[in-house]
Amino acid sequence: MSPVQPLARPDEAPGLEIADTLATHEARAAARRLVAALFDAWDTDDADALAALVTDECRWRIDELGEVIGRDAVAERFRAWRRGEPFSVHWATNEQVELVDGRVVGSWLWLAASSVATTPAPTPASTTDTWGGGDVVLEIALVEGGWRIASFDLTTWFRGPLGEGWRDGDPLAVPLDTTEAEPTASTRRLVPAGPALPVGAPADASEDDRLEALAAESDVRRAVADLLAATRDADSCPAAPAAFTPDAQWDSVALDGSTTTVRGAAAIGAALGDERRRVTGPVRPQAALAVALDGTIAHARWRDLWAAEVNGAARWRGHDHAAELHQTEDGWRVRRLRRTTLLDAPYDGGWQ
Repeated sequence: MSPVQPLARPDEAPGLEIADTLATHEARAAARRLVAALFDAWDTDDADALAALVTDECRWRIDELGEVIGRDAVAERFRAWRRGEPFSVHWATNEQVELVDGRVVGSWLWLAASSVATTPAPTPASTTDTWGGGDVVLEIALVEGGWRIASFDLTTWFRGPLGEGWRDGDPLAVPLDTTEAEPTASTRRLVPAGPALPVGAPADASEDDRLEALAAESDVRRAVADLLAATRDADSCPAAPAAFTPDAQWDSVALDGSTTTVRGAAAIGAALGDERRRVTGPVRPQAALAVALDGTIAHARWRDLWAAEVNGAARWRGHDHAAELHQTEDGWRVRRLRRTTLLDAPYDGGWQ
């Protein structure tokens, strides 16, 4: 695939400042959507979906395993990796996306709750539950078909068994299994896939439309921040209804797939307040927020991780949030919110 639009522009180009602002905005928005889709594919064990996110000549490097080049090689390496890490939930935080010499480079810190194989193939294999973390650097490119990952570089800073701490020395390694063996069913609990985000404004959109999209995304991100602030604890939840449209719907999906639905802004605020009274003192790191516009409707995706006391017991809880926002006379408001539980476990009890 060849780039369809260079990001570097000649100095004498008219409207350079606006053009560069738009290019930066669109690149950052694309990077956020890509990193959300990347970890969706990773955690749902979907090698084909992951391969569709990279360029034909993508350079893919994981520190402990070295580098491969090309879409097919990336898919093969990912499948081998997942046979050594059959379960994971990732959070990407501390985002930084920049345009460097016409290249779009983004970096994030990542945290993962995962299960790592401790016995070699063929299966059945035993696993150990771990916390891991590090950083990931992506270079993305605009090619025919849209934005894709041209380079992926993941560094692991720590990975240690749950209950043993972060260990001295090197992180616990994920064994690269190049056999065709599949993990046993007991190690194959996968997180559910979240909804894909729209791709945003088309590449041939007018400058006015692109500027409008930039302003709208900023407003949507502020609306989501207001929602998170209003649901911080039981004392703040009375302000939550203002973040929703009157006819809003909130679907909360538990780990077993059962769904609780609440309709109406006032009822949603009351339900959130009741939950916060049962879930106390949550520390809620928020993963990178991805936003895309589809006409007059905005879509947002983010993940969070709770370290909380639930009915008197310490637990880890991780969620994926998918919101549909509509523009009203009072600004952007949430009309549909779907929260899917990805992780719900005692603090020392393991993921499986």
